[in-house]
Amino acid sequence: MAAATPHRSHPAALLLGLGLAAAPITAAPAGASSPLAWQDYGQQVLKACTAASTLRSPRPAGERVDVNGRSDGLVSALLLEGIEPQPHRAGRRGLELCLYDARSRQASVADANNLQRGARP
Repeated sequence: MAAATPHRSHPAALLLGLGLAAAPITAAPAGASSPLAWQDYGQQVLKACTAASTLRSPRPAGERVDVNGRSDGLVSALLLEGIEPQPHRAGRRGLELCLYDARSRQASVADANNLQRGARP
C-alpha cells in the first residue's frame, strides 16, 4: 500500500484538479464491492487523510462522501476537525477537507474553515 503524501491546497482547486466539479455524487459506485471491502476502504481513507492532515488530533467531522469521477475513478471526500497548530490560531478548532484518490491512494488536504455557514475568512 502506498503511503499518503500530504498536500495542501484550496478546496475548489482540489476538486477542479481532479475533474470533479460537475461529477455526480453517489453513496457507492455501480457494481460496489462487499460491505467488508467498503469498510476496509473506509479505513484506508481515514488513515491516509489523518496522516495528510496538519491538524493536531484530526478526526472525521462527518461521513465520507464518495464521488465517481468521469474517467478518473473513485475519489472520496472527508471533512476533518482537529486543533490548529499555527501560533496565531493555537488551540482553536480547525477544519480541513481531505480528498482521497482511490486509484493512486493519495490524500490531499486543504483548509476548510470557511465551509461552514457564517464562517469568516
